[in-house]
Amino acid sequence: METDVKVQYTLRRRAGQRRVYLRIQSDGSLLVTAGEHVSKQYIDSLVLDKWDWYLKNRRTKTVIHDYKDGDSFSLLGRTVVLETVIDAKRSSSMVIDSRLIVFLHGKEADPAIKQRLIVEEFGRQLTRFLEIRLPFWSQKMSISKTPHFHLNNARRQWASCSSTGELSFSVKMASLDSELLDYLIVHELSHIFYMNHGPSFKALLATYIPDWEQRRKRLSDCYLDSFI
Repeated sequence: METDVKVQYTLRRRAGQRRVYLRIQSDGSLLVTAGEHVSKQYIDSLVLDKWDWYLKNRRTKTVIHDYKDGDSFSLLGRTVVLETVIDAKRSSSMVIDSRLIVFLHGKEADPAIKQRLIVEEFGRQLTRFLEIRLPFWSQKMSISKTPHFHLNNARRQWASCSSTGELSFSVKMASLDSELLDYLIVHELSHIFYMNHGPSFKALLATYIPDWEQRRKRLSDCYLDSFI
């Protein structure tokens, strides 16, 4: 779509998707995903309505990492700074205080290898957090058995709950602070009781996260693609 004010976006149709989602890509472009039943006219009007939001956020949400020493990352609500150690015995990564240390086997500091090692460390950090907070919230919500969970590299959503009650979390959640992580955990646990976002679901969510709407709004300002 393009109008006299240069409104442009990419549209992707997804079968079965009920809502329309607007997302700023890592290159600053606007991606819209919608179900096959949603009219192009409605999508155009929605994009126009949200255009000021897009212009305001397209340059502020994208984080581009160069994986050089001094590059900073957000980890569980704090900033860690990359430090590379070359010619190590084996390739690995760890966080010590505010340092994100990547050990490389050999002298070549390949950014792709650094990226993989960083994802692995962030996954470990997020797993430890979830192993503490999931049982806590499960008990608080009177869920008899803490649900099984796994991490993935999802780029479209932070977390999900299957019809069987299995939880999936994007490793990119490691870039969020504890308040937003708790919101996502309780959100997905609430789906064990209600597999929709209706009034009963929202009432349950509000029981445990009274300010869930504020947290959801803050989460919408966190750019999923900017983690790594």
